[in-house]
Amino acid sequence: MTDPHRNNVTSWSRREFFTAAGFLGLPAYISLPGLSTAEMAENTVHMETDVLVVGGGSAGLPAALAAFRQGVRVVVAEEDPQIGGAPVDMFVAMPCGFPRFGIYRELLDILETTYNIDGTPVRKEDETKDHWYFPQLYLTAWRKLLGSHKKLRIVTGARCIGVLTEDAGTRNRVTGAVFDAGRGQRLSIRASVVIDASGSGEVSELAGAACRYGRESREEFEEPFAEESPDTTVMPCTWMMISQRFRPGPAPDFELFKSRAFIDSGVGWYGLNQDDVRGRNTGAYLHWGPTVRCADTRNSIELGKAASQALEKLGAEIETWHRNGFNLWLAPRLGVRECRRVEGEYIINMNDLKAGRIPDDTIALGAYYLDAWGHKLTEDQRRVDPYGIPYRAVIPRGMGGLLTAGKCISGTHLAMSSYRVQCHVAQIGQAAGIAAAMAVKHQTRVRDIDIAALQQALIAGGIPIDRWRKGDIDVRWRPEPSSCKD
Repeated sequence: MTDPHRNNVTSWSRREFFTAAGFLGLPAYISLPGLSTAEMAENTVHMETDVLVVGGGSAGLPAALAAFRQGVRVVVAEEDPQIGGAPVDMFVAMPCGFPRFGIYRELLDILETTYNIDGTPVRKEDETKDHWYFPQLYLTAWRKLLGSHKKLRIVTGARCIGVLTEDAGTRNRVTGAVFDAGRGQRLSIRASVVIDASGSGEVSELAGAACRYGRESREEFEEPFAEESPDTTVMPCTWMMISQRFRPGPAPDFELFKSRAFIDSGVGWYGLNQDDVRGRNTGAYLHWGPTVRCADTRNSIELGKAASQALEKLGAEIETWHRNGFNLWLAPRLGVRECRRVEGEYIINMNDLKAGRIPDDTIALGAYYLDAWGHKLTEDQRRVDPYGIPYRAVIPRGMGGLLTAGKCISGTHLAMSSYRVQCHVAQIGQAAGIAAAMAVKHQTRVRDIDIAALQQALIAGGIPIDRWRKGDIDVRWRPEPSSCKD
């Protein structure tokens, strides 16, 4: 789709944002405990936009770009110092799963054409092979894709600490969010529609939305692979890392290393292609490092404890790599697979995926297998048929002015294990962005937009829902090897 604004996106630093933002008045109600109106007036900068996207990662950036291409004002607020999400801050730097459509396909086109690790463009016939890209190149590719339009504002270093709401009768209407800017300063952004692309679902929970955490019982959704009783167990966390040669030499004896789950870009998993990996001897590999359980992935202190456990589990391996002529680069953050799931007007369950259901309000397309770490499933049990993500699953139940995007959308633990990968969450984000823009332009509630018009916009944006329904898209299903399970 042609975008008349793509050549002009600005990324504002926190200081620049506080200097430039105008004071636009207080909302009717602020769900921020312990903060008085006087304190807000004295220490808070206020801003307005049409669509506020909280989270600048694999779901949030497609949401922002899609909304912007519809001609509305967009602000992205990201808590990290830079945008990019999991590929950048957790080193989840391998495009995982199929299908790869829409804005995500545009991102991959940049990576494959310009930034393949061996310096040559990825050939079309090699697209199904496992490739990975250095994390900072995702950031570079996103900056190229976003362009430099001043109307698409990106604020980094902004941690959401509260949500602006107003009473809308039977439901709370979200009207914006408040962010910590340090030194007692806050940034308040009002918006017609807020998209929770945080990955953790924290924004929705702050707004009062019902959230799920942990595993459902087998009985609740009649999921045959679920637990007998519900619990608060989520998938374990993994500290991703990259090994990179710093002096010439032969390929190391990879059997010396505990973390054997790694890929050589363009070749694949070491466990499946040992001779090719050794013979190629590229000297740069992406690793699924130590995997640990976190007591509560909603709690930053518990995540810190889990990271310490992962480092201890890595043990002397860093020294072993170094003796063999390699540096080992640990991701800035521990990789978190699962957190909150925001209850929507529909809860996607495992049976929807196994049956390949394509709801009438489908807005994204999935085909990735059930990848629920901690569950012992056979290859046939893991397999799913190509399925659709319904729009109802991105509308938080009982809320107004709020959409979700990414792995925090409404689904069960088992269903989320499939649609959580980047190729899916990017589509969900793209759909949420278009839906938010439609609600703004037509001055309607997000739940009342024209679904057929949304679907046509998605088709025009490279997500072929019409062909998916006909079943004429080749979907390559291939599970990752069990060696990545640590």
